[in-house]
Amino acid sequence: MKALLGSQDNWDVVENGHKEPVTTEGYTNAQLNALKVVRAKDKATLYLLYEAVDESGFEKIANAKSSKEAWDILEKAKKGDERVKQVRLQTLRGELENMRMKESEGVSEFITRVETVANKLNRNGENLPSSRVVEKILRSLTDDFENIVCAIEESKDLSMLTVEELTRSLEAYEQRKKNKKEKEESLEQALQAKATIKKEKVLYAQSTRGRGRGRGLGGRGRGGRGQTWGGRSNTNNNIECYNCGKYGHVAKECYSIKCYNCGNLGHISKDCRSEKKKEEPTNFLVEEEDEGVLLVTTVPETEIKPSCSSEIKLSCSDNSVWYLDTSASNHMCGDEHLFKILSKEELGSVSFGDASKVAVKGRGTIWYQLRNRKIGEIRDVCYVPDLKSNILSMGLLMEKGYSVLMKDRELQLKDKLGRLIAQVEMKKNCMYKLELKIVQDECMKLDLEDEAIKWHLRFGHLHFGGLTELVKKEMVFGLPKMEFEKKFCEECVIGKHARTSFPRSSEYRAKEQLGLIHTDLCGPITPESFSSKKYFVSFIDDFSRKTWVYFLKEKLEVFETFKKFKVMVEKETTKFIKAVRSDRGGEFTSVEFNKYCEEHGIKRFLTAPYSPQQNGVAE
Repeated sequence: MKALLGSQDNWDVVENGHKEPVTTEGYTNAQLNALKVVRAKDKATLYLLYEAVDESGFEKIANAKSSKEAWDILEKAKKGDERVKQVRLQTLRGELENMRMKESEGVSEFITRVETVANKLNRNGENLPSSRVVEKILRSLTDDFENIVCAIEESKDLSMLTVEELTRSLEAYEQRKKNKKEKEESLEQALQAKATIKKEKVLYAQSTRGRGRGRGLGGRGRGGRGQTWGGRSNTNNNIECYNCGKYGHVAKECYSIKCYNCGNLGHISKDCRSEKKKEEPTNFLVEEEDEGVLLVTTVPETEIKPSCSSEIKLSCSDNSVWYLDTSASNHMCGDEHLFKILSKEELGSVSFGDASKVAVKGRGTIWYQLRNRKIGEIRDVCYVPDLKSNILSMGLLMEKGYSVLMKDRELQLKDKLGRLIAQVEMKKNCMYKLELKIVQDECMKLDLEDEAIKWHLRFGHLHFGGLTELVKKEMVFGLPKMEFEKKFCEECVIGKHARTSFPRSSEYRAKEQLGLIHTDLCGPITPESFSSKKYFVSFIDDFSRKTWVYFLKEKLEVFETFKKFKVMVEKETTKFIKAVRSDRGGEFTSVEFNKYCEEHGIKRFLTAPYSPQQNGVAE
């Protein structure tokens, strides 16, 4: 505001003030002209202040006689009295003193935060020298800047050092550290590449020895003599491996992957040709099982709608408990109703620790609801009908890039970016139990016992006379013989209802001014106005079609606005409002609004629910 008044050459009037003389007798023409100029300048400044404040600020300075008086009122309202200023200063001093640079924060961002608080202190009357700001910045930097801080304190006079000079020095040091770190990372990547090449040569030599069951990079299944790891296609150059972070292959084909069975690199335990370890039997093992894909993903809401006209109903199954198992090699579920997508096929069997086996009848996807009400997926879940508990494989999660941390009887599951996915406490039986809100959609499901109604629906709501004709003449094979008499379909009755068109004009028209007032509220509107108004209410006289519009901050202001409008128009026209037509919004049907209309004899015309056409003038 100071800048605006200074640009208009009016700040001196606010700062020094203009005192109106008691009398102008004895003034020369030059003095009168000068007084006239000062008066005009003062009024122009006062006008600028009026334009700059909102409605509440205008009410404070409406009675001010000069621009200086208005400025003093606003300054006191914003900053408060001396006691309030002292409290604000104490708060800002504490905020400045407790400010520390964050590990993820850059130098320029931290210095900007410090300068913001320092400027607030100066605006509130604190004379904060630049040297104190410099000292505060040097004290609050992270340990990474310890060397440059010592060098600056020894080589430069802090009382003469400005914040701009300090910022340049620290940013230069930060940039040098960043360049050095990038060089070290590139060197580390080069060393990793050399080590990977050596491993590839060893694996190449191993993979060309004889025949056996293996997995080639071009496909999967039984491998013959001469199957090598070198047959990768150039079409995978843009694929990133989640295991080693390199491009050209996926995680299951990574040379750096380690087998949990034999300890060698280049394959996973289920593809291992070595004898399985007998001293550590797995509780769950799926034979002839294919590699899965990403376990948990967030699906946009638009992708979960099936292609049908019926409305989706989300319901949660009671069987929502999943056990996190370190020994299970796959996710498993025994409840067919939990699957959103299920492909039923024989996929081998599941082996338990007691050597018993249970058949795997299919594989599918299960949906669950996240805390933010979005939908998540558990993909590649094996359907095992005889399984009583749902199993989540932690080994499979780790293969997908997730990390598992078990500490102090608590398990934390994080994604590859380090974000927390789940946090589970250990139960008394030393198991980690995770409760998921399973989502099922019920689309066009019917539970009907009446066979006649079922066939009526199956034929697309064919009339019962037509169904009777089909049965008598045996025109449809498989249609059972039944009676279709006296059947009632509620949907057919509703579908045949017709809605009468709305009349072009109202039956009731006012014959004089204020005989009928149409009103409606609109909002909230974004963005809101400069004075924080986001609603407006309109009042339209039915006789003259004259319209009044009032801007509001909240819906609650409608009633007070109507009372002001009523007083104004009734004084202007010397007539009284006889009726008001509006919708059934809460602002028009409140107790106080109805009571006010009853006390003043105003009739109420309310529209029917969901029929804005009846309030067409205001709409």
